[in-house]
Amino acid sequence: MQFPSLNLRSFKRLFFLCLILNLLFIGGTYLAFISNLPFLQHLQIIKSSTSYFSIVMGLTMVHIFWQQRQLEAIDKADGFEEKAALYSALYRNRLYWLLLWSLISCVLFLLSFINMYFYFALLALLFFLPYYPYKFQIQKELKNDDITFH
Repeated sequence: MQFPSLNLRSFKRLFFLCLILNLLFIGGTYLAFISNLPFLQHLQIIKSSTSYFSIVMGLTMVHIFWQQRQLEAIDKADGFEEKAALYSALYRNRLYWLLLWSLISCVLFLLSFINMYFYFALLALLFFLPYYPYKFQIQKELKNDDITFH
């Protein structure tokens, strides 16, 4: 009997790439802020953060519901190859969403100097950590304990 097989290396490569990009966004934002660059003083165009905060939170809720529907679609898929392809796309979208969330938060911080946005970027960095491609997490989400990883 042949067990389904999944390449874990590609998941790890994508995870570390997105994590490094996230660290670069946050580090660059922090360095730009503490260096007091003159052009940043003139960029303070956002005075209120409520509307932008609401938009980001609304998009986050939509993304969470979309992820749940994608997991349901993976569950209904026929064959392991199709499930693996759908899961790979879902995993990639999860990481890209967190990366986008971090980038938007960094840009909004530089445009407004409202610390809350920098904290959101740090929060996105913390949310990256559970998405490290653990074998048991992938087996649980694909609902298949017989997967072999290489």
